[in-house]
Amino acid sequence: MRRVIFAAIVFLILGWRCAERHRVYFQYGEEVKPIGRVGDGNINFLWVRSLLAAPGKDFEVFDGSIVVSDLRNRLYLINEMGKIVKSIRLKGSVNGKVLINGEYAYFTTSGDRFRLIKLSLRNTGDKIEKKVYSVFEPVLVDSLLLVVSMDGKVYCMSKENLGVVWIRKLKNRVYFAPFSVDGMVYIIDFSGRLFSVEIPYGKLRKATDLPTMPETVLPVDDTLIVFGGRDGKLLLYNVTENRIRWMVKLHGRIVSKPLLKNGMLIVGTMADSIYMVDFKKGKVLDRIYIGEPVSTDMVGVGTVAIFGSLSRKLICFDIIKKQVVWKCKLKGRVISNPLLFGDFLVVGCEYKYVYLFELR
Repeated sequence: MRRVIFAAIVFLILGWRCAERHRVYFQYGEEVKPIGRVGDGNINFLWVRSLLAAPGKDFEVFDGSIVVSDLRNRLYLINEMGKIVKSIRLKGSVNGKVLINGEYAYFTTSGDRFRLIKLSLRNTGDKIEKKVYSVFEPVLVDSLLLVVSMDGKVYCMSKENLGVVWIRKLKNRVYFAPFSVDGMVYIIDFSGRLFSVEIPYGKLRKATDLPTMPETVLPVDDTLIVFGGRDGKLLLYNVTENRIRWMVKLHGRIVSKPLLKNGMLIVGTMADSIYMVDFKKGKVLDRIYIGEPVSTDMVGVGTVAIFGSLSRKLICFDIIKKQVVWKCKLKGRVISNPLLFGDFLVVGCEYKYVYLFELR
């Protein structure tokens, strides 16, 4: 009898855990209630879904569905109702962003297998894999993919069949994920040196020595790039002139991508502060203490900025009034950058949760 009771208890626990993995939680039942104001309307909580593990840092959108990876080697497509349309099992966890071009997703995986993968989101059997030791997301320039490996190798591949066009080699290991500006790809190594790679010829040139190790990058236009560093340094680099236009030292580590509004850079730091910096001159106009570390990129909606915090909150900051409008408590520390698509805002937090909000 004891064995039967024990087996029943184990069965109930396992069944509950399996159901918990992909459960949709509705905080207010079927009733949608606003959590705060955004401009002339409200922001409404719609749903929160649990995954198998913590979501990745960035979200994408494909055919109206949210594309999200988790740390348990899964790639999901979740629709606006919170239903998982597709759950794709991978042989490694996704690094960084999932690059979407047409119906195909391009990404690198690490863990059990280091791979560059091209995957159709409509037909998951349509997949190509290449062995590349990379922990960075690929960059797409026209019809070519650029992938950087951990040992400093730079691969240029065809986006059609992932065939290698050329390979270049840096002397040092790569520090930061490559990014593109006006058809040129930029790479930062562990010595803080910024390199430019000319596509499609593969000319590798040293651009400059950066005075900080960047944690975030904001390409403003074809010539200007904003870098935010781990030591709190914020700088503006001119690509054409190959020089740093200005640099300012802020208090706290900068991991959040700055937001450019009305000629000002809105910069959040891990020292619980938001800075307003003149974009042209690099002068600090104001510092607002908000009591929360800014741990994600900011999303601009009208005159407000919405971002996540390691204190388990989604925060709305009014740029004009220079004050926090509201804070929304979540189930974990916010680790994913908020994504705005249409009238919806999606954000992911620690453990395994993805939230969807509606702007009305």
